[in-house]
Amino acid sequence: MKLNKLGLFSLLALIGIFGLTTSNKGFLGFFGFLAYLRYFWVIPDEMFTEMLHKAGSAGFFSGIVVTVSAIVVTILFTDVLTPVFAFAIGFVGSIFAFTITLAVLEYRERRGM
Repeated sequence: MKLNKLGLFSLLALIGIFGLTTSNKGFLGFFGFLAYLRYFWVIPDEMFTEMLHKAGSAGFFSGIVVTVSAIVVTILFTDVLTPVFAFAIGFVGSIFAFTITLAVLEYRERRGM
């Protein structure tokens, strides 16, 4: 059986343990990556690979747009964001866009659309 590497995203949930052991509760958001555990049981075929390519493109380009927008806001309004938060928002935006796009494409495939 071929390993579906998308399931390895679920390993990022281990970072969430720092949210339980430290005072920084921002790490708890990494537990959201546990949703990728289900992909260990998905057999990657050509259609799945195509969906990953589409979702990856959406995540990449939205991450660029969100990061650049956050940096521009940081430059224009110095009190609103710090550069670290701008890059964090870009990361979250790209992962969010990737996950939503993949979920929509999977839903459409199941419905036969």
